Amino acid sequence: MDFSFQVFGAVGPLSGTLSRMHVRSILGRDFEEFKKTAGSLNTTDAFVRHDLHVFYDEQDIVKGLEFFDRSGVSWQGHKLVGEKLFPVLGLFRGNGIQPVIDDDGFDVSEFGMSFYVPDIEDGEDALIKSLYMNLRTER
Repeated sequence: MDFSFQVFGAVGPLSGTLSRMHVRSILGRDFEEFKKTAGSLNTTDAFVRHDLHVFYDEQDIVKGLEFFDRSGVSWQGHKLVGEKLFPVLGLFRGNGIQPVIDDDGFDVSEFGMSFYVPDIEDGEDALIKSLYMNLRTER
């Protein structure tokens, strides 16, 4: 499935306005519902085929997505997860966006994106392991 990012609040066929049932009708019935953490206010859906977790608010409306390596999430035709750190940072910087780097990865707040790069200290060899994308304005 195409998970290309164009504008804040949506990626591919998913947006921050969809209900859990609507997401399941789009992505298919092959999912696992689970609590991401003990303190989670609602359950998360894991769509293994799409390598994607979908997070919902208390009203079962999408609030965010977590993409993993096989998801194929992209921006401007460039894959964002499972790629080396420096080319993805360069993609954003080349478009006038300055990612904020920390010990666990980097954020692109303009797009509601948080990239997890556990080996960020490895520099150019570091791989992006996942991307959490906030789809709601209440960041």
